[in-house]
Amino acid sequence: MSSPPLEVQIPQPVARDPKLCQNEHIPTKVYKTSTDASIAAAHEIIDLINQKDGKVVLGLATGSTPTEIYSELVRACKNGEVSFKNVKTFNLDEYYPMKPDQFQSYHHFMNEVLFNHIDINRENVHIPDGTCPVDKIEEFCTNYEKQIEEAGGLDLQILGIGRSGHIGFNEPGSPATSKTRKIYLDSITRLDAAGDFFGMEHVPTQAITMGVGTIMKAKRLLLLAFSEGKAKIIAKAIEGESTELCAASLLQRHCNTTAILDLPASSELTYYANPWTLSLKDSTLNVKYDKPLIKQAVVWLALQCNKPILQLTSNDYYNHHLNALLEQCGSSESVNLFVFQSIQDTISGWPSGKMSKTTTRELKVYDHPTLDRKTLYNPEMAIHKKIAVFSPHPDDDVISMGATIQRLCEQGNEVHTVYETSGAIAVWDDDVKRMLHFTDLYAKLLNIEPEKYIKKNEEIMGLFEGKTAEEGYQDRRIVLEIKRIMRETEAVDASLHCGVKRENVHLLNLPFYQTGQIVKNPVSQSDIEIVKKELLKIQPEMIYAAGDLTDPHGTHRKCTRCVLKALEQLEKEGQEWVKKVEIWLYRGA
Repeated sequence: MSSPPLEVQIPQPVARDPKLCQNEHIPTKVYKTSTDASIAAAHEIIDLINQKDGKVVLGLATGSTPTEIYSELVRACKNGEVSFKNVKTFNLDEYYPMKPDQFQSYHHFMNEVLFNHIDINRENVHIPDGTCPVDKIEEFCTNYEKQIEEAGGLDLQILGIGRSGHIGFNEPGSPATSKTRKIYLDSITRLDAAGDFFGMEHVPTQAITMGVGTIMKAKRLLLLAFSEGKAKIIAKAIEGESTELCAASLLQRHCNTTAILDLPASSELTYYANPWTLSLKDSTLNVKYDKPLIKQAVVWLALQCNKPILQLTSNDYYNHHLNALLEQCGSSESVNLFVFQSIQDTISGWPSGKMSKTTTRELKVYDHPTLDRKTLYNPEMAIHKKIAVFSPHPDDDVISMGATIQRLCEQGNEVHTVYETSGAIAVWDDDVKRMLHFTDLYAKLLNIEPEKYIKKNEEIMGLFEGKTAEEGYQDRRIVLEIKRIMRETEAVDASLHCGVKRENVHLLNLPFYQTGQIVKNPVSQSDIEIVKKELLKIQPEMIYAAGDLTDPHGTHRKCTRCVLKALEQLEKEGQEWVKKVEIWLYRGA
């Protein structure tokens, strides 16, 4: 098999000073995005397969972390860059009990994201059996270990990391020498899986997993972590003590492990979080303080000292290894004032901007010190704009920036709230049942053919009894529609409460979301066209969109991508107003 064609650009990790990485006990590569990291990891696998003429044994993981790796492997296979005909695979784990055709099963997952799309021999695919009889599990696990050994051992194992530090389903306390076995899942793991099972009560309490010892026998380990949600635990695994209380930290003892992170996941590493503390180990260390790092260091110091920024003293800086900061920037008073004012300048009561004394349309105009509060917030002084607030689900807007929406409305802006998906699967069955009961009583009260209402509601109530594990506890279409209506009415009510006019509330119900499952479809042009249509109606001067973009598979990221793609296409189509649009990203829910 030939090497990848030249046009395949393999992303490179972010350049980092090795001196600032000395707390990292696992060699770590940081990439700008999860996509870059995944493509790089995928091409390490592709190169390995090609170098060994396909005779490779891969250990595979599930969950959202490796999906982009699998997408790149599928692309490469279809383009003839790699073949899986001689590759053998062993998956880390599977829920127990679990039928392979249930959509939460890892058999189903692997088929959907990888095996159905590559030229692998199905006899070479191995995944723990979630249907194995209880009295046969020990025998199955022993045989799983034997199959790995007979295949020649794992050449490369892909690993994710859970919030508790688990790899596979090796929960805290798993022995470093543990082998494939049945294990009980802890509450954190089950809670994280609750969304996939439509309620924690449906999440299996047990799983079959490769042991830590099994994983450690692999010749090469890739530990992947993406998004801010993984930042603390991956930092603990890489820089903390190697202990069985955090299974991932045991990988520090492996001689050929690399951690592959995106920038958000790396944010708690000493390199990014507080590199100045390394001066204790290396007095020659030279940390270069740019403005963002100065701000980060001073905020960190204020938290360490439990003091307001303006009360930090030179001794506080010296006692916390920030001598170099004062040497570079001057006195503690000047540094304190700089950071205080830089933070203060980001706070404004005029989210759409304010007229200056000369009534120019400037966005960064400071309030005049002689004006009283009533004058400061006079709506007539605001710059009136047409504003679109895009909300992935019916609540993200008010949870994340509800007060801002209120202020925008109070200051005379034309505010539109645009709800991109229904959020239907978040509605509990009990809430629907209560709503059905209400409509029964409502029909009786107004004598609106109550018999028909009651009969129809009884039919719908029966659908809840028919939800089964085999179907993944999925809702029937009519139930999803009821849940959609419930979320949309809540959204409209919240918008009205914030001051948005009813005619300015837009409900898009984008198609990519309408799977009835946790896993959504990819964003398509049909989704983008719907967003374009709304943007053309509104033609906003300012847009707010969800800014938590680190989860590569989350609805928030997909929705914001729709908005950005729609704007890009509209600009190419000659819509001049798009060039002047301000885009602000919010965070929260």
